Amino acid sequence: MKAMSPAHDQRESDLALPADLVAVFLIVAVFCLSIFFHSDRLLSDPDTYWHIETGRWMWTEHQFPRTEIFSHTAFGQPWTDMEWLSQILLFFSYELLGWHGPYLLAAFVIALTFTLMYRLLARRLRATVALGIAVIALIFANKHFLARPHLLSFPIIVVWVAFLAKACDEGRRPSFWLLPVMTLWANLHGAFTLGLVMAGGFALDAVVSAPAASRLRLTFDWLIFGIGAVLAGCVTPYGYQYIVETFNVMDLGPVLQQNSEWRPMDADNDRLQEAILLVALLMAVTFGAKIRFTRALLVVGILHLGLRHVRGLPMVALSWPFMLAGPLQAQFAFLRPTTDPRPLFGRLLPALIGITSAVIAVVAIGTVHMRLQPNLEPAASISPRAAVDYAVQHDVNGPVFNDFDFGGYLIYRGIKTFIDGRTLPFGKKFAVDYFDAAQLQNLPRLDAMVDAYKVTWTLLRPHTTFAYYFDHSPAWRRIYADDTAVVHVRR
Repeated sequence: MKAMSPAHDQRESDLALPADLVAVFLIVAVFCLSIFFHSDRLLSDPDTYWHIETGRWMWTEHQFPRTEIFSHTAFGQPWTDMEWLSQILLFFSYELLGWHGPYLLAAFVIALTFTLMYRLLARRLRATVALGIAVIALIFANKHFLARPHLLSFPIIVVWVAFLAKACDEGRRPSFWLLPVMTLWANLHGAFTLGLVMAGGFALDAVVSAPAASRLRLTFDWLIFGIGAVLAGCVTPYGYQYIVETFNVMDLGPVLQQNSEWRPMDADNDRLQEAILLVALLMAVTFGAKIRFTRALLVVGILHLGLRHVRGLPMVALSWPFMLAGPLQAQFAFLRPTTDPRPLFGRLLPALIGITSAVIAVVAIGTVHMRLQPNLEPAASISPRAAVDYAVQHDVNGPVFNDFDFGGYLIYRGIKTFIDGRTLPFGKKFAVDYFDAAQLQNLPRLDAMVDAYKVTWTLLRPHTTFAYYFDHSPAWRRIYADDTAVVHVRR
C-alpha cells in the first residue's frame, strides 16, 4: 500500500473533527441556550395548558378521551386526541417539577433533536459541514420551540427522514426497525401523516433513480415498507382515525387562517427564515448544485408546506439536510465525511462515559436553572390569573364567553370553555361564526351567539373588538379589568 505523504496526512488531520466528542458538547450547549436564552418562548403558547390537563385527565380516569370534555359549547361531541402520548409526558413532567418540568423537557428535546441531526449528518458529510448545517437548522426552526406535542416529535422526524434518505440513496428499502418509530410518532403528534407522504416520495425517488433491472424488486420492497408504515401509523388508541383526522384538519379552511401557526410565511414576520432560504438558493445557483427531479419534488413539496403554513417551517429545517446530503456529497467531494479521530460511540465504555457525562451536565444545568428561576410560569399574556381569581372569589359562574387564547388557561383552572385550541371538536361552522363575530361589521351577531349558549360572563383581552362590544352593550357590565383580561357579567 502506498504510504500517505506527511503533507497529505497533515491536511486530513486538520480537517477532521472529533464528531462524537462534539456531539456530547453540542447537546449540553443547545440545552443551555434553550433554557437561558429562549426562556421567553418555551411556555408562551396557551395550548400547553390544555395539553397538560388532558394528560392529567387520562392519567386519573385511566382512559382516552372519545368525546369533548372541556367546553360547554361542544361537550359530548366526538374528539380524537392525536397527541395523547405527548400529553402524558408533559403532564408527568409538570407533576414532577411544576412548570420547570415541561420547560426543561422541551429544552432537552430541542438539544436532542439537533444533536441527532448533527451526528447523523456527520455520517454522510464532513463533520464541520454537518455541525454548521445543524446550527443553521436550529436557528431556522427556533420560532416554533414551544412546550407542546409537536416539539416532542422533532427527534422522531430527524431519525425517520435520515434513514429514509439513506436507504433511498443506497438503492434499497428502509429497515423495518423504522416501523416502531412511525408508531411512536403517530402517538406523539398528528404530523406523522406527513412522514407517510415523505416515505412515498422517497420510494418514487429510489425507484426512478435505480437501474432498470432492479426497479421491479425495489418497487416491491418499498411498497411492502409503505404498507407496513401505514399499518404502524394505525397502532393508536383510535386506530386509523388519526389518518382521517389529518384530512379533517385541512378541511377547516378559513378557520386555519385565524391561527397564527397556520398562516402563510411572510417576509415581515419571518425575516430570518427568509434570509436563510435566500442564502441557500444563492449558494445552490452559485455552486451549480444538481438534484434529480424526483428528489427536487420532495424538497419543493416540503418548502411549499412551510410557505403555505408557518407551522411547516420546522419540517423544512428537519428534513432538508437529509434530503440534500446524499446528492450534494456525491457531487462535491469536499463535503464527504472524514474519519472521526476520537470515536466515542463505537465502543461500549467510551460511549457510556460520553452519554453519562452529557446527562450529568444536563441535570446539573437544569437544577441550576430551577434555583435561579424558582417562580417560573407561562407567559402572563396567555394566563389571566388575576381575572379568573376575581371571578372565582366573587362567585361569577355559569357558561363563559372567552378569548380564543384564554381557553387553555380556563381548562387548566377547571372552567369549561366557550372555545379553545382544540378546534376540531367545535366544528368548522362554530369556529367560523366565532371568528367572524370579531369583525366590526358582524359584532351584533354576538348577542345571538351568547344567548344561544346561555353565556353569563366573559373573559376577554382588553382593547379587542369583543371587549369593546361588551363594554358598550346595555345588557352587560364590566366588573374587572387589568392589562391581561377584562370580565363582564350580565346586568
